[in-house]
Amino acid sequence: MHIEINNKALEGKLETIAAQDGVPVEQVAVDIIHTALADEEAAVRALEDFLQPRIDRAHRGETVDTTVEEIFDRVDKEFEVS
Repeated sequence: MHIEINNKALEGKLETIAAQDGVPVEQVAVDIIHTALADEEAAVRALEDFLQPRIDRAHRGETVDTTVEEIFDRVDKEFEVS
């Protein structure tokens, strides 16, 4: 496998990590890519978990008349108190 890195600062950081771990730079790059993809998948799953109950309620006709702006205002006020 060959990975070309066109950023000298990034290449230097990857080389440092690789030297510390005793692995090739390519392995460090692949590990970072896998971690980033796993984080992205976890974020998508968390968003799905957050939205699904709301989608289910909407399908049942259980909606609210609150606007997005009203929700933002409520959240802003909650953070002002904290």
